[in-house]
Amino acid sequence: MFSLKDYCIDFIIQYIKSGKLFKTEQTKEKNDEVDHIQQEQTIDLTLLSSELLEYLFNILKKINKFKLNNDILEVLHRSSIQSLNLSNEDEINVKQWSKYLISQNTNNTSNTSNNSRSNNINSSTCIISLNLANLQGLKEKYLESILEYHKRLKHVNLSYCTNITGNSIYISKHLVSLNLRGCLNFKSENLKIISNNLKRLQILILSKISNINDIDLESLKQLESLTTLKLNNCHNITSLGLEFISEISKLKNLYLNYCTLLSQENALTHLSSKSLELLEISFCFIEDKSLGIIVEEPIEDLQQQQQEQDTQQQQQKTPILKISKDNSFFKLQSLRSLSIRHNRLTPNFLRLLIQEENREFLSQLKKLDLRESIFIKVESALCLYPTKLDSGFELYISSVLNRRSTNTCTNSNNNNSNGNISNNIFKDDRIILEDLYKSFNNITITSKNQLQLNRSSLYLSILEKQEHFPLILLGEDESFQARIVKNVLERRNFDVRIAENGKTAFEMFCETPFFVLVIMDIYMPIINGLNSIRMIRQYEKNTNRKRTPIIICSGNDSIVSHSDSNQVGDSNNNNQQAYDAFISKPLKPNVFDLILKLTSSNNITSSNNNKL
Repeated sequence: MFSLKDYCIDFIIQYIKSGKLFKTEQTKEKNDEVDHIQQEQTIDLTLLSSELLEYLFNILKKINKFKLNNDILEVLHRSSIQSLNLSNEDEINVKQWSKYLISQNTNNTSNTSNNSRSNNINSSTCIISLNLANLQGLKEKYLESILEYHKRLKHVNLSYCTNITGNSIYISKHLVSLNLRGCLNFKSENLKIISNNLKRLQILILSKISNINDIDLESLKQLESLTTLKLNNCHNITSLGLEFISEISKLKNLYLNYCTLLSQENALTHLSSKSLELLEISFCFIEDKSLGIIVEEPIEDLQQQQQEQDTQQQQQKTPILKISKDNSFFKLQSLRSLSIRHNRLTPNFLRLLIQEENREFLSQLKKLDLRESIFIKVESALCLYPTKLDSGFELYISSVLNRRSTNTCTNSNNNNSNGNISNNIFKDDRIILEDLYKSFNNITITSKNQLQLNRSSLYLSILEKQEHFPLILLGEDESFQARIVKNVLERRNFDVRIAENGKTAFEMFCETPFFVLVIMDIYMPIINGLNSIRMIRQYEKNTNRKRTPIIICSGNDSIVSHSDSNQVGDSNNNNQQAYDAFISKPLKPNVFDLILKLTSSNNITSSNNNKL
């Protein structure tokens, strides 16, 4: 059921569409009877409130194929509306409109000199928002008369007005936002005029103006109120332009999408704005080197190199990640949102974020968008766990391959393409770190003792760790001894998880299928090491899991004589011991030869195939 307002609006729309806005000269020449009828049908739209009139014309803009003309435009100028949207109105004669405004300006000047106030003066100062986007007939001389007439303009949209050069924009000294997107003939030197005159400007859009260069951006530092700058598709901007942009004192939002020269080495390291909160550098093909990320191989002594050659270089060296000394990007103090879509970054970028010197940069981020990455996959986000478990953190990742598989495969196929990752952990490419970790590791057992272990473990991707840093479970109740063994093994590129009792060791083994070796002290609290080993072997049999090598250790050498099949053997096969080797404590250097033998590449590969 329509309200009275709806009926009125519908009647006015039908009236406007009929072309009868106000009484014309032709109407006056008709006979009295016709003139009387026309007077009854005439509506003076200027009598409507500005709010109702704006509402009316917003509806007209949505009517398919309805176009505004100069008659309607004249009515609007006689009204007191504050917002005028003339975008895509190709039936407006801009030249005729300009002449009308010049004549009105002349009348206003004359009335002002006579100290009189007319409706025209009031109406000329009412419009504060003017949208002239895609008005192809608009030329610079016509724009000048429009700006001269509307003295109070705060928001002007001139996007895709290809004939505009920008010579007259300085007239509107009250402008708060200015949109020049796609103004192909805009003269870049006019940026100096804009910067010198529009001191109140807060939003400036210069996207798709191809002739803007680095040096043109130097004058923007004079815009002391500027908070948002859009330079999308400005292909000539390099690191020098970012240095000038960094001098804009109050800049909060910076858009540099499709600025492809920013992919050059160290291009983004010169961005040092202290107030910047949002940065978009998507579709720029950003690489690690663009952010100043340096990857170095660790320096090894000759003895260790010889040992790697003897073992056919089974363990790969841990890359050392650094940033250049003058890098300002990772020191942005206020950055909250970072979007680098369609990039060439590697997982090294995420690993670098969790380093101690960059923790402040990561902690202040509330949104990180890495969608359509070429090299970064969903599971790469595991290295951020648990650093960014904050529920307010928005993380978006989708690799190009994952996106293709999503479009062509069923849900089951998607699960296979993403390892153990379930599609339920992300929606619209948003990643929930906790759900990702649980889904990827297929967690079925949780305990209080494991919480700290889980939170401190994944500083690198699980997938890459199982290949380059074989995972070892160490059952040791003495914390000092456990730390020594852990540190020594990690120097040899092993990843070590510590269980403080036999029960926790068994739970951790069941929870994580990536262990390639178990080192278990025989004397352990709650459940001793021997019983924990029996439980592990039984679990392997029940789940058809590949047999994991186990080394038992003790400070009492005589225990080996009692560690026969009747004590620690498989309960279902008394001829096979549950452990693979015994070592005495303290550990001796030759223990590493034994560990390397038990965790040979064949064992690791077979174990990985069983896990996946």
